[in-house]
Amino acid sequence: MKVVNVVVLAAFLLLDCYYFLRILFVVLHAKLVAQRKSPLDVFVTRGVCLTTDLDCSCHMNNARYLRELDFARTHMLFSSGLWKTLKHLKAGVVVGSNTIRYRREINLFQLYNIHTQIKYWDEKSLYIEQRYINTKDKFVFAIAIICFRVLSKHIHYCNIKVHMIRARARLFKYGDSLKVINGDPISMQNWCTVYTII
Repeated sequence: MKVVNVVVLAAFLLLDCYYFLRILFVVLHAKLVAQRKSPLDVFVTRGVCLTTDLDCSCHMNNARYLRELDFARTHMLFSSGLWKTLKHLKAGVVVGSNTIRYRREINLFQLYNIHTQIKYWDEKSLYIEQRYINTKDKFVFAIAIICFRVLSKHIHYCNIKVHMIRARARLFKYGDSLKVINGDPISMQNWCTVYTII
């Protein structure tokens, strides 16, 4: 019994066990409970600012914002079926870059929703917008744009879309207006269509 206690204590001291337990919960919830949605839909996850999220000013720590966004993206990947498709293609995703704008602090025990949505999809990456939204007045606490890089030893970047189509992807019209991500305009042609996984 003492050995077990020592192992558990060492694990919590040396590893971020709460993170791995939370990821496990998010994945199980997405697979077993959450409603299956299209990858282009808005995915909503709920959250609350706890004492472990606070900084010296008694507001949510800036690093916690990005941590919660990670959980929300994981939920989106599994409940949309994107993760299953990526695994079928022997591909994975990593965060290539992110930018976040903080508009108002989140206080202790403040309830919020995180809205996650894919905004753009090219041969190399998924571009995801995530918003922290107040559950009471719908004020947007923070907005983040995340670049998810698609990585695989078996798929060339230029062929990602082709493989998505072959994996029974469905073609959707997305929009015909000029979009801007991180201040950089994206061509109209690239914004004409995106591919969503069935």
